[in-house]
Amino acid sequence: MKPKTLISVVIPTYNRKEKTLRAINSVIEQNIDDIEIIVVNDGSSDDTLEFLNSKNLPIKIISKENGGVSSARNAGIDNSVGEYIAFLDSDDTWLPNKLKKQIEFFESNPSVCLVYTDQYLNIDGANLDQTRFQRNKPNKKMLLPGFVDCTPVHTSAVLIKKETLNHVGKFSEELEVHEDSELWNRISDHCDFGYVEEPLSVYYWESEAEHITSAKNKKKFLENGRKYIDLYVKNKNRELNNDEKKGVEESLKIIAEMEEKE
Repeated sequence: MKPKTLISVVIPTYNRKEKTLRAINSVIEQNIDDIEIIVVNDGSSDDTLEFLNSKNLPIKIISKENGGVSSARNAGIDNSVGEYIAFLDSDDTWLPNKLKKQIEFFESNPSVCLVYTDQYLNIDGANLDQTRFQRNKPNKKMLLPGFVDCTPVHTSAVLIKKETLNHVGKFSEELEVHEDSELWNRISDHCDFGYVEEPLSVYYWESEAEHITSAKNKKKFLENGRKYIDLYVKNKNRELNNDEKKGVEESLKIIAEMEEKE
């Protein structure tokens, strides 16, 4: 009987062939064995598929119609065989010890269901002086909406038990933005997070790129913000406590203020 794969790495991509190759190589360089790499080609209109196939990489490629990052990540989850799932955005990278340190944390803390690491922040080609954890203190849960809860967990920095996703569900395909925070909220209602206080991934952001937080996409960001808050309330399936009510009220106020500035 073939032994179970330890970690499945899901990399969604859309028209980012060179950056996707950089991301893949950072996974190949991990100091741990028994990894499967799943690249989900989310309907790229360029030659991403042909480019990746030509590199003879140790990856599984899934091609689908363009449906957004949530559907792409979910397709990767559905086709994974690992006990743990890691996500890596196609424009981000990992340091070689990232997965090893997270597995070691799980082994020492079996009750946690998600482990995230600190992260370098690279803006327009230069690392910021502060890491993500230096900007915001890490926490064991993300109980409030992401507009007011600054728990510094980023998708490219997490490793999750697959059984947790089977229990709480995958990324919401109703959301084009805030889908990560919505999932962290649901997981927080189920169990604690763990975190490694060492920057083991790199988040890249380019001011001129088609980034979801760019000015061009602000309307989508805000519209999805309201959808996210609706889902947050719906998912509780109970009366909100005082902290949650205040978090929702403050989040809606922030969204309204941002809309007025458009």
